[in-house]
Amino acid sequence: MDVNEIRRKRLEAFKNKTNKVESSNQIDKIQQESISQTSKLIEKKDKVDEESKKQKAYLYLIQKVFQCKMTDSSEYGDIDCKEFYSDHLVVDESFIEMIILHCLTNPKNLMSLSYLAECLNRLSDCVYLDKTLLEMIKKKIIDFMVIVLQCPDSFPSTESVYTMVWKLISGSQGKVIMKSIENHPDMMEITEIFYQVFLDQLGKIKLTSPEFFEFFSFIDNLLMNEAVALNIVCHDNFLPKEMTINQLSNTLLGRLLQIFFLEKLDGYGDPLKDDYLIVLQRLLPAGATGQKMIGEILCSLMKYEDSREQTFKWIDCFYTINKERMKIEYDKDSVFPDSLLLLFYYSLCYVFAKEIKKSTVNFNYFLNTNILELENTTLFQATPSEIKQLIFINGSYTNSLDLTHSTYPIQSDVKFPQIKVEAPSLSTLLFFTILKLSPVCLTQILHTNENIIRALSRARKEQNVYVCDYLKRILLSNNAQQFNADACYSMNNFCEYLVKFIFHCLPQNISPLLNQSNEIPLSLALLPEYIIGILSDFIHSESFITSNHLKSSMSLPEGFDVIICSFVSSQHICHNPYVRSELGEAITCAILNEKDVFNRPYKLLLNEFCKQHLIFSLLCFYVDCEKTGSHSQYYDKLNWRKMLQECFKTLWEFEDYQKKMIEIFESNNERIFPAFVQYIISDTNLILEDSLLKLSDIKIAEDKQKDKEKWNRLDKQTQNDIIRSMKENTSIVKNLFASTECTFKFLKLVLQKSQRPFLDKLVINDVAACFNYFLSCIVGERSSEFKVSNFEMYNFHPKEMLNSFFDIFLYLGQNDKFIQAIYEDTRSFKEKTFEAALVNVKYIHSKSEREMEEFQKLIDKIKNYSSHDIFAQVEEMVGMDLPEEYCDALLGTLMKDPVKLPNSHVIVDRTTIEKHLMNAKEDPFDRTPLELSMVIPMNDLKQKIMEYVMEKAKELKLK
Repeated sequence: MDVNEIRRKRLEAFKNKTNKVESSNQIDKIQQESISQTSKLIEKKDKVDEESKKQKAYLYLIQKVFQCKMTDSSEYGDIDCKEFYSDHLVVDESFIEMIILHCLTNPKNLMSLSYLAECLNRLSDCVYLDKTLLEMIKKKIIDFMVIVLQCPDSFPSTESVYTMVWKLISGSQGKVIMKSIENHPDMMEITEIFYQVFLDQLGKIKLTSPEFFEFFSFIDNLLMNEAVALNIVCHDNFLPKEMTINQLSNTLLGRLLQIFFLEKLDGYGDPLKDDYLIVLQRLLPAGATGQKMIGEILCSLMKYEDSREQTFKWIDCFYTINKERMKIEYDKDSVFPDSLLLLFYYSLCYVFAKEIKKSTVNFNYFLNTNILELENTTLFQATPSEIKQLIFINGSYTNSLDLTHSTYPIQSDVKFPQIKVEAPSLSTLLFFTILKLSPVCLTQILHTNENIIRALSRARKEQNVYVCDYLKRILLSNNAQQFNADACYSMNNFCEYLVKFIFHCLPQNISPLLNQSNEIPLSLALLPEYIIGILSDFIHSESFITSNHLKSSMSLPEGFDVIICSFVSSQHICHNPYVRSELGEAITCAILNEKDVFNRPYKLLLNEFCKQHLIFSLLCFYVDCEKTGSHSQYYDKLNWRKMLQECFKTLWEFEDYQKKMIEIFESNNERIFPAFVQYIISDTNLILEDSLLKLSDIKIAEDKQKDKEKWNRLDKQTQNDIIRSMKENTSIVKNLFASTECTFKFLKLVLQKSQRPFLDKLVINDVAACFNYFLSCIVGERSSEFKVSNFEMYNFHPKEMLNSFFDIFLYLGQNDKFIQAIYEDTRSFKEKTFEAALVNVKYIHSKSEREMEEFQKLIDKIKNYSSHDIFAQVEEMVGMDLPEEYCDALLGTLMKDPVKLPNSHVIVDRTTIEKHLMNAKEDPFDRTPLELSMVIPMNDLKQKIMEYVMEKAKELKLK
């Protein structure tokens, strides 16, 4: 018998019952007699017994549920139901059925579905009803709900069945109702009705509609029923076969997403003004609602094995399409818009936050199946062939436990047993899927937001209103998706498990990582390097929320400090210096933002592990950012180092961090020094030299403008070129001088407590030469070249710079080696420069009498110094006649300790190659890898050079 035949017979039976009720409009005689007898029992108060009291109680409760009179006699009155509670049934199924029919056909109950929903609602208040009886009554009400849905024309009603379904499911009892009818035999028949109501409302609803949250309640309740949910989400027109943006837009899910696609809203809050946060706060709840709704749909999709498999294929297709974003240039029309991408991403995070409460994550799963596509990039930059060899071969997978207890690199003869992989939990699949999506959906869009801010500034200067409004809208929608309360909670939860995942891969004893141990677990070496980018994004997001006083909240998971310090400082964990630098930048920005906005220490600084290791990690970051492999590495390193210097000045204010910084400087740790000093001096040389040259050009241009006669003789094009050049130079010079000023302030802080790293034999001459040269620029013969009309306009503060040089020379001049380095600086050293510096300091009254006396002693030391470096004296006297075999192949200077490079076989001085290896661990002649321990001492040549020097010294009477 087909479904239509069953439905026809059921409808006929139902009509027969209805006709009987309508013709008599009375309750069945048998039931009426029963009620009449019950009434008589009530009247006979002297014969009340236990059974009659129970009967009265149940009848009273049923009257309360259906709000109808059982008889024309007097009211039953209040009865203590609890006293007569028992498992005995006094009301049978046919009685309940007749009561419902009587009430449904009553002219007062025209809203049939709404009436039945109210009955269910009241039934939940009848706590004293027997459980069996309660379930029977609920079942009967649900049965009649289904009949009403199947045969709506058989009941009088002022509204359509769509309207009744809408009110039924979007109400407070919607979830209970949908859960109650889950196992009803006619469920699949009425599913289509719910589906049509869903479509009808989907076509009407808008984000700004007053019914918006009712619609959310409706679909949320609808999805509580797995049969309905599965019917909707697995409908032919719900999911696209492929996840391209065009295919998605033609599906039901695409129409649903359009409601929450916030880029379509006319929100024009300006990111650089206060109104931006006002508009953003208004949009945050909308972003949260969308993510929750899509998340619930995804939860429904993943309830069943067949739809779960389809969903993950769909998500994988979504990833494949949008990973084009990771390329430098990509077709913007072929990928998802930013806020739509974030909506999907945070909806998945929402699903993970719900699912993790039901099952655990198998962190070894990525080693079994290569779900993270490790061929792309790993922390240890393992090759694709290594990945394939280690992880999976011919459908069988390496035992992840064996990998966990191994270290990288693996010996070529090591063999791992192959196993079959068990089916992963849903939490495991979700965790690694979100992890794989993070660099596409999160990291790329954060970078996009930074570009939008820059583009917005340009558009504003060009007064392009259309572009400004468009960029503001995109930025606003992105932030609404990312920083709403639900997104923050979901991301917080995911990041907590990400930290657990990383800790699972770390060795038990974390301290060797900070000491640059080569013992790296294989599971750690094979982690994708974009994990560090996710941690950086999390720190940036947390800092943005805090500094902008948003109501959302994110907190750093336990162990986050250990991971940051380890990853930033260790070259052995991650071989990509740019990725490590991004993490260092994130934590540095967070520290500075907390100080600027709230004038308080960043929460991570209060941690004991950070007090011990953060300074060391940031100093490693300062050194390692020298070469990142990026096309913009020169400008990146200057910006990062300026930030770090500001950060060090902030940390200097805290006693624990100040002591730790002094301790590290005094230890002269070879991981950091002398490279740190070399870089800070070389950067100062480059920046200050460039800024002074440009300042000199500005001075020349100003002089031309002052001479009106000559200026007017210049043609208009030449005048415009000079003015444009001045503007460009002004912008550059202001930034460069600001950076230099920051460097000098940091140096003064450190040098007053520790001078040891700056007196190292590899850098002491560079330190002296740097400060000699720029002191001569400020107070020497060239000082007139930089006297522009307005020093403040260019951030040029010669008095402050002079004071900085004055202090630096006082701190370092206490050591005789530095006096020697000053004296032997043939490029810039002049005694009168130091005398001029003292005269200027006295003139501006910037130093105390004691300090000026100390500086005078320094000048006297320099005047009385006599060089004892025979090599330097011989080199100066002999000049170009030095034998070529005694000269450094790189610098052309006389060698003191010659060594041969193992691959290129070139001979250089040991000091020369030591300084070179601070910048790059490679042979400067053939670029092959090189360590200092690999160079070959040339003792015979060293002896010959010494004999030559002594002989020349005798000849030139230089003993």
